[in-house]
Amino acid sequence: MEIVGALFVLGLFSFIGYMLYKRKVNRPKDKGDVSTKPIPLPNKFKR
Repeated sequence: MEIVGALFVLGLFSFIGYMLYKRKVNRPKDKGDVSTKPIPLPNKFKR
């Protein structure tokens, strides 16, 4: 069961990192950068 716990922690950290990355990507809109568009993600991440 230790493996399941490790996987859960890894998934949690990756999810937090992904949310922070998404927030960083969405910021350049304020500067008016048209070149930095948010990348369309697969349906997995649309929740």
